Amino acid sequence: MDHSRSAGSAASTETAADRAGRAQASAHSYAPSYVNRLIDAVRRLPWPASVTYALVAGAFVAVEIGAKVVDGTFPDGFRLIHVILPIFAMAVLPSVHLFNRQAAEAIDTARPLLTLSETDTERVRYGLTTLPAGPTVLAALGGLISLALLTIVQPADTFAVLGVMTSPATAAVEWTFQALTWSGVGVTAYAIVRQMRLVYAVTTGHTRISLFALGPIYAFSRLTATHAVFTTTVVALSSLALSRLAATPQWVVFGGGPLLLAAATFVVPLWGAHRLIAEEKERSEARIGATLERLAGDYQARVERSELDGIDAPKKAIEGTIIIRDQVRAVSTWPWQPATLSGVVSVLLAPLVIWLITRGLELAIF
Repeated sequence: MDHSRSAGSAASTETAADRAGRAQASAHSYAPSYVNRLIDAVRRLPWPASVTYALVAGAFVAVEIGAKVVDGTFPDGFRLIHVILPIFAMAVLPSVHLFNRQAAEAIDTARPLLTLSETDTERVRYGLTTLPAGPTVLAALGGLISLALLTIVQPADTFAVLGVMTSPATAAVEWTFQALTWSGVGVTAYAIVRQMRLVYAVTTGHTRISLFALGPIYAFSRLTATHAVFTTTVVALSSLALSRLAATPQWVVFGGGPLLLAAATFVVPLWGAHRLIAEEKERSEARIGATLERLAGDYQARVERSELDGIDAPKKAIEGTIIIRDQVRAVSTWPWQPATLSGVVSVLLAPLVIWLITRGLELAIF
């Protein structure tokens, strides 16, 4: 009997201790991408990841400046792109790292409202924070194809205006940075679109809506806002670095696409949650309306029968129900805080302002 009791206790203890581990193991249904492997290597270093990324960015900028000093471009021929290009060359790692951290925080915050099992939650977490190996390589190749197309259609004086490819050695460095940048563009775009799709699936099919506890849902809007702000910032910095080339039709096309993606990344993944909130709000208002109609009918019947004793109770019930109805009506069906929306809109307008300034300077000079 003692053996039986201890065996049962051990089994219970083992289940409690190993449940999360089994759920996590079963969630790993595909191999991680090279980007995730590099990020994991950065995480394992004995200092913050931001330090590593800053050191790599600084090293890339130093290589670019060194090449420019050697071929005589610096200091007179300095352009903003000589700093932006090497930083963009390594930006895929900190950007995907940031997206993954935001996604994990969103899942943790929204967990009380998710209707998923522990195993399914871990599977979603893994999907949000881990890019599959094969598609990530294809996304990087897609970015390189975009670089080739942009090179073909770029204005003839592009290199002269930007002050790049000023010598064979410098061209080797800058083409390497271009390849790293645009392969990273492909991977980052793929990471954003993938997270958009998964957030939409979770918020649409696996989320329980509570009108007076929408805070956990807002966590997903912080992730999609990060997507939008990051993409818009990249376009804005690129526009500044391109100088008057930012006003060319080529850049309008290549820069306009990411801006549309930025706007979509904020709204589209949350559309399902918006619809669910609107439906729950409509159901709540209908229930409250039915309750209010019943209470009003009971109150009116008491008055008509001159049953005034205890009439304050139904009166207070009506007043309380009206307060709840007004609170429900005040709930926004959009799953984000007003400050988040205003911040994203402000950032989205930045590239347009930069383009107008660039265009104005071009007209003034030429």
